[in-house]
Amino acid sequence: MFTQLGVMIHIPQQSRCTTLELLSQLHTMLRLCGESFPSQAGTWRVVSDAYDGMQVYNFSSFDEQSWQRWIAKYQDAICFVSGEVVLSTSKKKRSMVTFSATISRSKRYTVPIIDEERVIWIQIPKAVWSRIKQGDFLQGIQHACSALEAAYACVDDVTIAAKSIYTGGFRYFGVNSHKIPPQTRLPGIYWAQYVTQEMIRETGTLQEIENEAPCEVKGMVGENQGIWLQLTHDILKTQREDRLALRKYFSESLYQLSLLDIAKSVRIDLIPVIDYLPLDAAEITEIERIRINTREKEM
Repeated sequence: MFTQLGVMIHIPQQSRCTTLELLSQLHTMLRLCGESFPSQAGTWRVVSDAYDGMQVYNFSSFDEQSWQRWIAKYQDAICFVSGEVVLSTSKKKRSMVTFSATISRSKRYTVPIIDEERVIWIQIPKAVWSRIKQGDFLQGIQHACSALEAAYACVDDVTIAAKSIYTGGFRYFGVNSHKIPPQTRLPGIYWAQYVTQEMIRETGTLQEIENEAPCEVKGMVGENQGIWLQLTHDILKTQREDRLALRKYFSESLYQLSLLDIAKSVRIDLIPVIDYLPLDAAEITEIERIRINTREKEM
């Protein structure tokens, strides 16, 4: 299934991180993506209330001085950034890492923001992921979470990774999830996650989870600000059973799923999300029963 890697970092409103720090951490993670390639070219597009229309800036091989001059110019007024980094994977092939960061509401333009959630999103093609120093990049995510006082982060196949803590699979199909503060529940089960205490309080302390969670990689981040949980060392070796085991472990910290909503979902883009929630055998049987009954009633 794995085609591209999706990385989401959620930064709550109460975080003290500045726009400069947020963009600098994003810049660092993009640089880590490109270190293993002979050439890089980046484009950043900026939505800012201080300027008429979108501003576009191009960088060649992450020229640090040019980037610093650019960020000094824009940092105080940025609402949203997006762009791509083009990497040479061979003499004739190119791959593109795409990214975005939602920073604040705009008074002039449409910005994809829910409540006051600041979000970093990075999408990495398989051809790039297979060549980068994966351990360094994952450490970079953890460092960013600590520096930005993030409340949550997840890493998984792009088709199932949460784009926001408001849209994770368990929250989307959760019973009355709209009535539950999103920072008090895990939005889903993913290959790798950065989790803070508030989200997993019902399961246990960070120290208990570090000792007990069924993950191959786990450890505290920062000064015990949160914990990094990674199901397996290699995303390609992650099995459904690994995801199900973590779901069972965090059962008290997840939204209660509505099997009826899952069974009645008709959105094609949610098929992989449903497949990787993950569900146990009894739930799968019940969902199929509801679907069959629904079809019979419609005949």
